[in-house]
Amino acid sequence: MTLKRNILLLILACTVYLAYCQNDVATDHGYVTNSVLSNGKWFKIRVSESGLHQLPYSTLRGMGLDPTKTRIYGFGGAMLQQNFSLFKYDDLPQIAAYDNGNALIFYAQGPVGWDYNASTGRFVHTQNPYSFYGYYFLTDEGQEAPARAAEAEMPQPEGEQFVTKVNTFVDHIVYEKDELNVLAIASPPGGREFYEQAIRGGENKAVTFDVPYAVDSLEGMAIADGIGKNDEYANISLSVLDKSNQSTIAKSSSNLVAGSAARVSVKYKSSGSTVTANINYLYSGSEGRFFLNWVELHPHRFLKKTSGAFNFNNSYHHFHRRLTTTTFRYFLSGVGSNTLVFDVTTPQQMCRVPYTLHGDTAVFTGNTALHSYSVVNSNEIAQLPVPQNMGKVENQNLHALHDIELLIVTNKMFLSQAYQLAQAHEQYDGLSTAVVTDEEIYNEFSSGNPDASAIRWMCKMLYEKHSGKPLRYLLLIGDGSYDNRQITTTAGNNTLITYQSANSTYEPMAYTMDDYFGIMSSIDGSNGATDSMGILHIGVGRLPANTVQEAQQMVNKTIDYIANGKLGDWRNNIIFLADDGDLNLMHTWQADSVATQLKPDVADFYMQKMYLEAYQQEIYAAGERYPIAKNKLDNLFKNGMLIFNYTGHGSTLAITNENMLVHTEARDMTSDNLALWVLATCSFSHYDRRDVSIAEYALLNPQGGAIAVFSATRTVFASQNMFLNYFFMHNLFTKINGEWPRIGDAVRLAKNTITENEKLRGYDAGNRLAYSLLGDPAVRLQYPEPYKVVTELINGNKPAETDTIKALQEVEIKGFIADADSIPVNDFNGEVKVQMFDKEATVKMLNNDGAKLDNNFVDTFIDRNSTLFKGKAKVVNGQFTINMMVPKDIHYNYGTGKLLYYASDTTNYVDANGYEERFIIGGSMKNAYDDNQGPQIDIYLNSTAFRNGDKVNNAPVFLAFMNDPNGINTAGSGIGHDLMLTIDNDIKQSYNLNDYYITGDSYKEGTVTYLMPQLADGKHSLTFRSWDLFNNSTTKSLDFVVQTGIAPRLINVNVYPNPVLHGQTLHIAVTHDRPDAPLHTTLTIYDLQGRKIYAGSQNSGNTFNIDIPTATMTPGAYIYRLEASTINSGTSSQYGKIIVK
Repeated sequence: MTLKRNILLLILACTVYLAYCQNDVATDHGYVTNSVLSNGKWFKIRVSESGLHQLPYSTLRGMGLDPTKTRIYGFGGAMLQQNFSLFKYDDLPQIAAYDNGNALIFYAQGPVGWDYNASTGRFVHTQNPYSFYGYYFLTDEGQEAPARAAEAEMPQPEGEQFVTKVNTFVDHIVYEKDELNVLAIASPPGGREFYEQAIRGGENKAVTFDVPYAVDSLEGMAIADGIGKNDEYANISLSVLDKSNQSTIAKSSSNLVAGSAARVSVKYKSSGSTVTANINYLYSGSEGRFFLNWVELHPHRFLKKTSGAFNFNNSYHHFHRRLTTTTFRYFLSGVGSNTLVFDVTTPQQMCRVPYTLHGDTAVFTGNTALHSYSVVNSNEIAQLPVPQNMGKVENQNLHALHDIELLIVTNKMFLSQAYQLAQAHEQYDGLSTAVVTDEEIYNEFSSGNPDASAIRWMCKMLYEKHSGKPLRYLLLIGDGSYDNRQITTTAGNNTLITYQSANSTYEPMAYTMDDYFGIMSSIDGSNGATDSMGILHIGVGRLPANTVQEAQQMVNKTIDYIANGKLGDWRNNIIFLADDGDLNLMHTWQADSVATQLKPDVADFYMQKMYLEAYQQEIYAAGERYPIAKNKLDNLFKNGMLIFNYTGHGSTLAITNENMLVHTEARDMTSDNLALWVLATCSFSHYDRRDVSIAEYALLNPQGGAIAVFSATRTVFASQNMFLNYFFMHNLFTKINGEWPRIGDAVRLAKNTITENEKLRGYDAGNRLAYSLLGDPAVRLQYPEPYKVVTELINGNKPAETDTIKALQEVEIKGFIADADSIPVNDFNGEVKVQMFDKEATVKMLNNDGAKLDNNFVDTFIDRNSTLFKGKAKVVNGQFTINMMVPKDIHYNYGTGKLLYYASDTTNYVDANGYEERFIIGGSMKNAYDDNQGPQIDIYLNSTAFRNGDKVNNAPVFLAFMNDPNGINTAGSGIGHDLMLTIDNDIKQSYNLNDYYITGDSYKEGTVTYLMPQLADGKHSLTFRSWDLFNNSTTKSLDFVVQTGIAPRLINVNVYPNPVLHGQTLHIAVTHDRPDAPLHTTLTIYDLQGRKIYAGSQNSGNTFNIDIPTATMTPGAYIYRLEASTINSGTSSQYGKIIVK
C-alpha cells in the first residue's frame, strides 16, 4: 500500500496547485477588422499540385469576372503550421499574377508542402493530412488594385570575387502513396499518417523518378521512410544504382504497436534521366510486413529547362555559399527569348526576373537568400493546368466577431440545430454565442483548405480579440474520422474535421484530440512531439452527429437539460462503480482513492460506492456476472443520477468483463434524469471511426443515456487514469467566482493541473491526451441550488448538543432552508427528502477473480452503507419537521452518524441539499416496548391493477406498499433483515431492495419501486420479505407470466373536459402499466360518418393536448381511437366518444 499512500499524497499536493493552472496568453498576433470576403462577389477555385497555373480570360469571363480586374487571394494547400509563433497570413492575402493578355498566370501551392531544413540544406516534405487540394479565391470587385507580377530588381555585384556561378541545383521529389492506416489492421485506428500497402519479407518495392539532366559528378540522396511489423529484428535496405544502405527495424509484437519506425538513406551518383530506388524488406519470418510511407529524392541537376513549367531553387548554393559571396549568377540553359522566369519564393509577391540571353542560356543575378524559381515559355502557357472552379462563395465576415464566450462550429447540415442551442445558451445562461460553419472558418483562416489549425486560429482570435468577454467554450457539431481525407471506405464519415496526433503507430498515443483547438498559446501544440505540453485556455466538446436527426436529438437533450432540468433527488446522487480483479485489486483502490479524496467536496451529496469486489460474483453459461450489482446499476440509470463515474476495463462496446453496461443498453435505456458519464477506461469514446462507440450511443439516445461523456478515445493505462479522474471530479465540485463550473471548465482545469506539474506530467506520459469530452462544454450540471438545507434541532437540541441517538429511539428532526449566507428562506414551499445513515463501516473485498495481492495489501474500504431511515416531509415557509424511529439493527458501537437532505420547491423551481454529521449514534434504548407483528404488505407488477398470474413484459417494475406501527427496517446491519426480493426461489436471483424504499407521509408507511432484471418468457414467481424496526417479518408471493412484446395495458383513458367547448383545449390522459418505458401514442379522431378529422402521435408523455379549432372539430359528436406501444412491444388500443359544444 506504499504506492497508494504516495499517490494519495501527490493528489493532495496537487489539489492546492489547482488554483494556479489558468494562464493568461499574451496577444501576439494582429487580426484584420473585416475579411476581404465580407463584400463583393467571390469564387473559389482549387488545384491539386504546386506550380504555375493559368486562368484563361475565357474561363474568367465565363464566371462573370473581368480578367483585367480579377484578383487572386489565398495561400494554397500546405498544412498550416501548428507552431503559432511562426508567420501566418491573417485572412486572405492577394497573390500576384502575370497577365499576358490571354490568361492570368500564378504560382499555386498544392497539398504537399516543402520546408527548408537549415541544418541539412535540404527541403523536407509534408503531405497535408486534411486535403488533396489547395484553394484560392477570385473577385473583380473592391478597392484594392489587382496584384500583377512586377519585374524584379537584379543585384549588381561589386566585383566578381563576390559572385558564385550557379548552373546546377538540388531538386526535391517525393513518392508517397497513402492507402491505409496501419493501426486499423490489428487494433483501433488512429493518427494522421497513412501508408502504402505492405510488402512481405524478401519482397522488393521499386520507385522510379524522372531526373532529366542529372549531374553525374555530384552525389544525390535518396531517403525511404516506413514501418516494419515483425516479431524479431529485421532490416530495410535502400538501393540506388550501385549504392545501398540498411537500417534495423526493431521487433514489435504487441497489437497496440502497428510497427517500428524505419528510415534509411543512401547517397548515389547518376547521369541517366531516371533514378530507381529499390526498397527491400529483409525478414525471414512468415508474418513480417513493411509499410512504405514515402521516398524522397534529392538529385543534383543541371540548370537546364525541360518542356513545360520548370522549377528550381538555390538551396544547395545557399547552404554552401562562401562568406564573401553576395550574389548568385544563374546560367539557365535551354531557353529562348520567349522564356519567362518568375521568382516564386513568396507566391503572393511573385515577380518576373529579367535576364540577358546568350544563345540558349539566360543569365541573371540574385542575392544569396533562399529562392525558388519557376520558368515557362510563353507558347507553353496554354498547356499550364487550369484550376477547378468550385463555385460562388457567399459573403462572410468572421473577423468582425468579438466578445464571444461560446463558439459553435458545425457542419453546414446542422446549422439549424446549432442556432437552436446557441439561442438556448443565450437565453438560459447569458452566454454570448456565435455559430459558424467549418467551411467559413477554412475560408478565412486556411485559404479555404480544411485544416484543424484553422479552427484553432479562429478560437485564438476570439480569445484575444475582445473587450471583456474572451472565448471560453468551443462546441463542435459533427462526427469525425481518423481519416480526414476519406482515403479508405471503412473509416466512417468525416462530418467535421478531427485533430490526429503525429504518432500513428502506437495506439495509445495515436489519439484524436479536440483539446488541440483549445490551446491558445502560440508555442504550445507546435508538433506531434509537444502535443502533451499544450495548456488549455478554453473548454472544448463535441456532439458527434452524422445526420440532421442525430444532431437534433442531441441538441434537444442538451436544451432540455439546461432549460428544464427536472427537480429531484437524482441531482444529489454520485455513483462510483469499480471493476474487479487486476493486481492488488487496482481498479477498486483507484476508484476508492478518488472517492476518498473527493469526500470533502461532496459532503452534501449522496456518494454511492458500487465496487464489484464487494458483490458476490456468479458464473453462468455466458460467463461471469454480478446480477445484484447489475440490476442495482440499471435501476440507478433509470432513476437518474448527477454523475456516473467508472474505473476499470472497457472498450468501444462495453465496460467490465461481466458486461455491467453494454452498447445496446446505452442506446435503449430510458430516463428523464441524465447523468454526466465519467469513465476511466479504454476506448469508450472512440468516436472517430465507422463503428459507433458506446459513448456515442449514450449521447445519441433521445430518451435517456448521458448528457455528456468524458472518457478515452484510445487505449489508456489504469495507473495513470486516476489522476485525471480525481482532478476532473474535484473541479466539477469547486466553484469558480461563486458559481458552479461548466463541464468544459472542469476538463480544462483538470488537464492543466497535470500539464503544468512536472511530476504529474511525467507520470501521466500523455495518457490524458486520449480523453475527450463528448457533449456541450458550456453545460452546467444540474447541481441542487441555490439553497442549503440546515439542521436546526434533533430531539429539541442543537445537533452538536444532541444526546446519543440509540436503537429503537424515536427521533424528531427540525430544519430549514437557508441561502448562501445561512439566512433562512421563508418563501420555500415544497418537499424535503431525508436519509439517516449509521456510522462508517469497514467493507471487505471478496477478490472474486483471485487477483494477486501484495502481503501488505489492505483488502478493505470504508463506506457509510447502512441507511437507518429514508423519508420525506413537507417544507412550509422554509421550515420542516420529520419524525422517525431508529431500527433495532444498527451497529451498537458509538460513532458519528449522518443526515443527508435534498429539498425541492416546484413552484419557484429551486432546490437545495445539505448534510449533518454533528451527532452520535450507538447503543440501544432501555425499556423499549415490544412488538411481535410484521408489516402489512401489498405487492404488484407494473401497476396496482396487476392480478396474480397476469402477463407482464420481460423487465417488469416491482411495486410494494408497506406499513407498520413502528416503521420498516432498511438498515442492512442485521443478518437477513433486509427488504429482499427473490425470483423463482433462486438464491442467485435475490435482490436487496433497502435502497429503493422511501416513506410516505409518515415513517410508519412506505413504498418500493424496483425495475426487475430481464426475464425469460414463461411462468415465474416472486417472493418479497419485509421487516419492521423490531425485526418482525412478513412474506408475500405472487405468480406471473412473462411474454416478449406484450402490449402495454391501458388501465384508464381520461378525456377531459368532455363535453368540451369549441374554444377550449381537450386533454386525453392515459394511465398504463408500463412505468419504466416511454409510451408511444397515436390518436385518431373520426366524425360519425367515419371521416378522419384529426391524427397525431407522440413518443413520450401520457397526455394529449388538442386545440379544438386547430383540429377543425366543429360542434358535434366524434369517435377517438387511442393506440399505445412501447419499444419493441405490441399495440393496445381504446375507443371513446368526444362531444364538442
